[in-house]
Amino acid sequence: MNLKVDPKRLRFNEEEPGSVEIGIPIRAQDPDGKYGTFDLALLDTESLKMFLASKPRCAENVVGIILGHGNLYENFDRPPVYHLREDDGEET
Repeated sequence: MNLKVDPKRLRFNEEEPGSVEIGIPIRAQDPDGKYGTFDLALLDTESLKMFLASKPRCAENVVGIILGHGNLYENFDRPPVYHLREDDGEET
């Protein structure tokens, strides 16, 4: 997924620091083509749509964070953990 920063949003945020931020860091490409960490609010429209569509629970977490509820799903992107039972060696 090649996420890109909106140059207008980036410029406005540089002129008024913190004005276009929601506190969710994301890896994206700046207008010069360099990758870095930017706030989710700085993405261009197509990148934002791509990011939110890629993982529905991630999109729901974003809304939860914006509205002050925090993450609605903890560890939503981690695979399940399997443990071996000591008695018979089968997965649980």
